[in-house]
Amino acid sequence: MTNTEAEPKGERRRLAAILVADVVGYSSLMERDEDGTLRRIGMWRDEIMAPLVARHHGRVVKTMGDGALVEFASAVDATRAALDWQSAAVNSAGLQFRIGLNVGDVIVEDEDVFGTGVNVAARLEEAADPGGICISADMLGHIRGRVEIEATDLGAMQLKNIGAPVQVFAIARRSSVTGQDALSAMQLRPPRPPLDLPPHPVLAVLPFLSMTRVADQDYFADGLSEDLITALSYLRGLTVLSRTSSFAFRDRSVTATEVANRLGAGYVLEGSVRSSGDRLRVTAQLIDGVTGAHVWAERYDRLLSDVFAIQDEIAQAIVLAMQVQLSDGELAHSPGGTGKYEAWAAFHQGVIAHLTYTAEDNLRARRLYARAAVLDPEFVDARVFGAWTHWQHARSGFSKDRAADFAECRSVVKELRNSGVDTANLRHLDAVTWLMEGDYDTAISTAQAAVRAGKSRLFGNTPAAIVFIYCGRYDAAIDVLRETIRSVPATPNDTIYNLAMVSSLTGAHERAIALAEEYKRRVQGDLYGWTTLAFACGAAGVTDRARETMLEFRELYPDYRLSDFAAHEPFRDPRTLDSILAVMRAAGLPD
Repeated sequence: MTNTEAEPKGERRRLAAILVADVVGYSSLMERDEDGTLRRIGMWRDEIMAPLVARHHGRVVKTMGDGALVEFASAVDATRAALDWQSAAVNSAGLQFRIGLNVGDVIVEDEDVFGTGVNVAARLEEAADPGGICISADMLGHIRGRVEIEATDLGAMQLKNIGAPVQVFAIARRSSVTGQDALSAMQLRPPRPPLDLPPHPVLAVLPFLSMTRVADQDYFADGLSEDLITALSYLRGLTVLSRTSSFAFRDRSVTATEVANRLGAGYVLEGSVRSSGDRLRVTAQLIDGVTGAHVWAERYDRLLSDVFAIQDEIAQAIVLAMQVQLSDGELAHSPGGTGKYEAWAAFHQGVIAHLTYTAEDNLRARRLYARAAVLDPEFVDARVFGAWTHWQHARSGFSKDRAADFAECRSVVKELRNSGVDTANLRHLDAVTWLMEGDYDTAISTAQAAVRAGKSRLFGNTPAAIVFIYCGRYDAAIDVLRETIRSVPATPNDTIYNLAMVSSLTGAHERAIALAEEYKRRVQGDLYGWTTLAFACGAAGVTDRARETMLEFRELYPDYRLSDFAAHEPFRDPRTLDSILAVMRAAGLPD
């Protein structure tokens, strides 16, 4: 009997390049807006994915709710499709993808494909960062020298349900500048040797283990781990390693000290998730990466009434505990801080809400800051950051009474100044308040004093940069933004936004577009994500891209006009605002 005759009917094998893509945070998106998420994914498939795959000579094998499996006859075509996929996703109205690419032998049966070649691609997708692409060494061998890419060696990974370790590479388009490339080009965050630990702690968050074989619980465990990585990265004085680095140890039998040694981490956070009936138990423990000693451990028991609320609650609880353990009480000992744990806890929950940049969470942050101030009337930063929410509400167009919000900022500054308070946070608030009141000279001198006094706990020196940009002092703005990103472990989103704007205004157009794309990716749904990208593209002469971006923006904000934009842009030189408005008008924003 021949080999062909031995194969089951309808089944055959062939060499193929496989692309597996998955929507990042699909479960959370569905929880928040099921109809809208399904509509966006449907539009993505019909209007972007299908023609993109066809253009690169691929075949969509199947879609799986939040993902897709695509087959190509050529590894080069598959790679170019993946790069174009991620470029298109930047403007996909809130969707972000991970992509895995592999080339190998696959089994084809009734137009479906499966086998190890497909499984490896699926596991590579899981290893990718949001917006990223991971490929195998086999895939790299097929495309090296034939596709313009930059490949970063992530090492040999033991992928889930794959026998032998797979050498994994993260790739990006060489010919384009990404947001991170732009930052690196400005030497904003110089790389350090892996084991050359900085003076502040380095933490690796391992994937939490699901102890009960329930599919939803696997998603919960992964989501909790990712939430922790994101939230912990905002803590001052703490470096948190990326998801790609930490998740490489999923399903591997290694000790915490081995992980720490491989990643150059001083501490490792690990945990587990277990459910029984309607109850959920999450355990977490912090381990010293050098000695292997347990620094801290806690258990959280909750009812399974709202999985996403529980995930947020436990993530916040662990974040609070981590700052107590790893910052040596920094907040309590710093000017404007507090020594009362409950006040500190309310304040930090406010910070997490504050950094989401939505109107609803900005108001939630205000309430939490107010609670912190009640719990500790001497907690100056709670007052200052509460006033910041008024400034942000007015500046971002959320406010129904901008004058009242700015008046509240001035009132808090005046009261605290009169009581002898003089912190960096207060000086920065004072500077941007003078800016919005139109006293540009006082705003500049106050911003300069704020930079000398030190960084704002939440925004670094970005508030001073805002003053410098609106007053036309672009070099000074770039200098303080550079210092902010060099010294703040998690780059503030406002810093990326202002770097994008000042780059456009100084003619660094390629960098401006890359940074605008990065800001839009980070703060999904923020109207400034679209307007900044449209302006960056329009100023660079990429008019089609500017118009496409503005068209998407107007579908979400149909009533927004140039006058709305102008009302929140206090440029000292009116000609600067006029030039920006001209670009926005040409992109399609009506008067």
